[in-house]
Amino acid sequence: MGYLEDIIKKAYSSIKENPYIVLPATLIWIPSSLLGIIFFLGIKKISENYNLLSIIESFESDPKILFYSLENIAHNHIVYFFAVIIVIVLLHYYIMATYTLIAKALYRDERVSISKALCESKNRIFALVMTDILMLFLILVTIAVMGIVLYISMPLGLIGVGLMLIIDIVLFFMGVIYLGPVYVVLGSIVVLNKKSGFGAIKEAYMLIKGNILDSWLLVLVVIVISSIYLFVVSLVVGLLSLLIGSYSSLLQAVLSIFLLVFGCICNTLFYFYLKEKIDESVF
Repeated sequence: MGYLEDIIKKAYSSIKENPYIVLPATLIWIPSSLLGIIFFLGIKKISENYNLLSIIESFESDPKILFYSLENIAHNHIVYFFAVIIVIVLLHYYIMATYTLIAKALYRDERVSISKALCESKNRIFALVMTDILMLFLILVTIAVMGIVLYISMPLGLIGVGLMLIIDIVLFFMGVIYLGPVYVVLGSIVVLNKKSGFGAIKEAYMLIKGNILDSWLLVLVVIVISSIYLFVVSLVVGLLSLLIGSYSSLLQAVLSIFLLVFGCICNTLFYFYLKEKIDESVF
């Protein structure tokens, strides 16, 4: 359990001593604000053309007319909507890669350079995206295979279906037990080892294979700390809302951004912990 304390302390102190390292995480607000504007314009346009009564009447007379009318109104904003969504996704991976490099500097007790981390991390964005897509594909294929096997077993009767269902559930939970920790260290491997795809997934699996319990302990501790933090933030912001009004939402967003930074740093520090543990076992 000592490694958990070290990781949590290191991640916490890094933010406390260098609060400016949260700046890259705030980049996500730019496309998020644009998305909010798009939603506002779309709702405004719909409200100008329809009221609730006319929507209900149109739906009752011919649902297709309402659907095509709303589609035409939304068409002006739909391209921008999907463009912003793509930007948000790519920016999310950019931020993940950036904090992996920042955590690397913290682990080595080097000076943290945000500009250097931002510059280096941009080259690993698409590798992270493609590796995550591959992970998702493997999960979907596994679920599909389990469904096919269950379907094929139906002619065997209730006993056969029940047996295959139990096997599928066991395999599913075994997959969850391994995939959670794999994902914790996968980003660090893609960014720091410059690997992607099956190679990165295989290395992540080999890294956590004998450390499943350690991995899940970290995940659970981070979840508990995050939950407590969010509860305290909500409580404080709720009390301050009486004084600062609508600015309380902005304050909550600012305080919540620390969790993203904390989680990313913890994941990378855990990756280094596992690397150290394997290196020690070799010698």
